[in-house]
Amino acid sequence: MAARRAAIKRLNALIADKQGQLRQLEAQNDDLRIRLAGLHLTWRCLQELCAHRAAHGADTGELELQSQRIEAHFAAALAGLAEHSQGSGGSGGGSGGARLCTPPSPTLSGSSGGEAYNAGSEGSGAAAVALEGEISRRLAGSVLAALPHLAPGATLLHLESVTADDVAHFKALSVPAVVARWSNLMREARAISEAIRTVDAQAEALRAQPQAGLSDAQAAAEGQQLDQRRERLSADLYASGLRIKKFYNLITIWNFSVFAEAGASNFETREATGGTRDAPLSHWESVVRSSEVTKNQARITTDVHRSYRARIAALHEERATLSAHLSAAAAEAAAAPPGAEAAAMGFRGEATERQGRVVEALDENINAERSAWLLFALFSVALLSPRQTARLWSSAFPWPMHTPLCCRILEHDLRFNSEGFAAASD
Repeated sequence: MAARRAAIKRLNALIADKQGQLRQLEAQNDDLRIRLAGLHLTWRCLQELCAHRAAHGADTGELELQSQRIEAHFAAALAGLAEHSQGSGGSGGGSGGARLCTPPSPTLSGSSGGEAYNAGSEGSGAAAVALEGEISRRLAGSVLAALPHLAPGATLLHLESVTADDVAHFKALSVPAVVARWSNLMREARAISEAIRTVDAQAEALRAQPQAGLSDAQAAAEGQQLDQRRERLSADLYASGLRIKKFYNLITIWNFSVFAEAGASNFETREATGGTRDAPLSHWESVVRSSEVTKNQARITTDVHRSYRARIAALHEERATLSAHLSAAAAEAAAAPPGAEAAAMGFRGEATERQGRVVEALDENINAERSAWLLFALFSVALLSPRQTARLWSSAFPWPMHTPLCCRILEHDLRFNSEGFAAASD
């Protein structure tokens, strides 16, 4: 009997250990789906951005390099998801790991990682289609299930109807014009949001305590009128959010320096923001929570923001190294060693050539940072539905958006207030 009890105890301990391992694998699988969703949505934004810029005659070279980098991470996340799915008995869904490791689209794979995908082989286009379908199916059925505005085939940047005249107009906008246009958009969205809150409060009061003197039929009719007004206002907020998205995307793509200058100060007082001159923490907590994002949107946002910060940190480290090399190359070019004049001239020429290569590398580094910033800026708005966009940005106004702080608030809420997120985007 004692031996049997000991065997049962060992078996229970083994079961508990295996259950713990399974929970850990499921958590890792879930994290990988979030990572994959962020990469997939970023990649979709990048494809729309490249197509838009190419259609209007702009260079897309650095953006294509960004695409290659994303695809490298993409393949790693897919491989990890497949591995964990197999390790947890296929809990991730799908048909195993082989299909998931299919290479990304060969048209976007180049020298920095493209060779690993065997982009030139026959059948790679069909493999890319299979990959895209598998990714979309997995994400639409899990991470993105409650986010219809991110469904496969949906536009993320809303640039499909932009004309050459639109591009020329946004390129020519001045800082005062951007401030005025943005302020008008924010005030419009805020007025609609406030009207919705008023209608919701009236409807709640009517349900809780029907007004004295109203018959049931009259109360029902008044409730129906409030519902209809709510629907009209909700449609207005959706349209307002679309206008905000389109303006933000176009000014960011075509006139980044002007929008950056406009957004460095309070939109009403025009006083520079930052540090003690910024809005208090309570303001940003209210801004984040007013947007009514889902838990998965918060997780995707914070995951992509961490990747973005790591990318920027790596570029800054590389820039510091290149700057040191540039200073050394300049000093080397200025000081020729003793010897014949012709030899000295040859030495200076080699040093100047090395200096030129460092300058080119610095230019590439700066362009890479600009492209990374642009892509994250577009992604962060694309992730939100039009109504969420209108609520978030109009709540922040007149302060420019404090993205790092908002991401920290989301991280805090994910840890300590995970039940406070919306069930689905509206």
